[in-house]
Amino acid sequence: MIARIQPNDEDFKPYCISLIEFAEFLGINKNHIYADCKKITKHLLEKSC
Repeated sequence: MIARIQPNDEDFKPYCISLIEFAEFLGINKNHIYADCKKITKHLLEKSC
């Protein structure tokens, strides 16, 4: 995701990636991607202020 941000971007643009791309990047089994993403999201939200 970060690689898609261009140095000349001045505002916060939304960037999207597919869950398949996300799974490949993290090395997650694609058959369990929805369950794993739910766990990852929950874990990240628990760490917020």
